[in-house]
Amino acid sequence: MLYRVRVVVQPREGVSDPEGDTLSGRLKRKGIAGVKRVRSGRYWEIYVEADSKEQAEVLAKRIYTAPPLVNPVKDDVQLLAIEETG
Repeated sequence: MLYRVRVVVQPREGVSDPEGDTLSGRLKRKGIAGVKRVRSGRYWEIYVEADSKEQAEVLAKRIYTAPPLVNPVKDDVQLLAIEETG
């Protein structure tokens, strides 16, 4: 079966986020009220062949941890969803 794995990678709390800071400043300059903070990140869709959703999750975690595709010192990874696509 084919599974779509959706992942978000963001800077860890307390780590500098210049892209988020820049976007926050731009939104404020545009006069958009209420913006208190912006965090930037990356969104990945990874399609994997697996026998089950559980196996797809194991494969996905291996993709971004061994060897890491993210910097574990500065990045947090959140697995958003695993969906069977067909």
